[in-house]
Amino acid sequence: EGACIVHDLFGTEVVERIKEGYCDAFLTAHFEVPGEMFSLAMEAKRRGMGVVGSTKNILDFITERVKEALHRNVDDHLQFVLGTESGMVTSIVAAVRKLLASQKSSANINVEIVFPVSSDSVSRTESLPSSNGLSAGDLTSLSVVPGVAAGEGCSLHGGCASCPYMK
Repeated sequence: EGACIVHDLFGTEVVERIKEGYCDAFLTAHFEVPGEMFSLAMEAKRRGMGVVGSTKNILDFITERVKEALHRNVDDHLQFVLGTESGMVTSIVAAVRKLLASQKSSANINVEIVFPVSSDSVSRTESLPSSNGLSAGDLTSLSVVPGVAAGEGCSLHGGCASCPYMK
């Protein structure tokens, strides 16, 4: 038996932040997310703005919304709140990039993937943020790093199946 520390941290605080800051976004949730996030995504699903399901269901939902936007051929900004493990971000980004690269339309379609986490799952570094902003390639100057302080737990290199807390 195991317990998922990430799912414990993916609760009320995160749901409140999503309600306040991402009320117009598409919501996705894996079957295993805590009740609050599950309920929020089910509500979005009833409005046609979300999906609750497996990682494949989530990926299919996102790619279908991108295809629909490309077909409309109108400038658009699609925002998806990802309620599942961080390891899924890579496959989503790869699929979305492939779709956008193959577009034949002249529309400017932007896709934003939001991975909300509890403030308890963020570790601060000793450096202060630069007032000049952060370039996409310069991650070393981040003053807030997602993840646990001791370097164990979730990473982009594995998901729940490789989590030491699930063993």
